Amino acid sequence: MSTRERWIVYPLLFFAIGIALRDKILPQRVVRAREVFCDRLVSGRSECRALLVNGPKNRPVVVAGMDTSLRTGTVETFTEDGLPQVQLRSTESGGMVTAVGQAGKVVLILGYLGQNLGVFAQASGLAAPVSLTLPWRLEMKPQPPPQQTPPPTPSDSTPKKPKVSTTKT
Repeated sequence: MSTRERWIVYPLLFFAIGIALRDKILPQRVVRAREVFCDRLVSGRSECRALLVNGPKNRPVVVAGMDTSLRTGTVETFTEDGLPQVQLRSTESGGMVTAVGQAGKVVLILGYLGQNLGVFAQASGLAAPVSLTLPWRLEMKPQPPPQQTPPPTPSDSTPKKPKVSTTKT
């Protein structure tokens, strides 16, 4: 092998060995891929924008994600035909569970609806939900700071004799 050939072959050989051993010596912390297919995924922590669970007809039966219009978290369940059943949402004042009927219309709401708290029914033809419970209003009052009691002094720790009053009636 001539010197010129060595100057070409050996650098290529070391380059190929370096590429082959790179992930063994310096493990990657981030893997970027468009799609990953696997039977089982084990993770300590997963971050994603949405989570979809597909049913037997390859339609989503559970969707967890963010409601882009309200900018809140949601979890929704669907029938295998794609009709919504239950929606769990966070609202500005708390949380809300919504049950949806067969026609795809809201039937029952449980939780915070605006400033109101309780169980609500949505009747067809009505724009606003009807309260099924006593109208509770949630008003947040600021809590006063906790009072701190001074530490006991040595004179406070000695037992005192009770005073007995002797008055005649």
